[in-house]
Amino acid sequence: MARAKFRGLDKVEIQFLLTATALNLKKMAKMIDAKR
Repeated sequence: MARAKFRGLDKVEIQFLLTATALNLKKMAKMIDAKR
């Protein structure tokens, strides 16, 4: 939470969810690319 861009637990939670989603999308893209 010390490095969060926004203040407040709600905003930190949103940032966490968006970051996790972005990382999962990158993982999925690598997996799809590896199958080709």
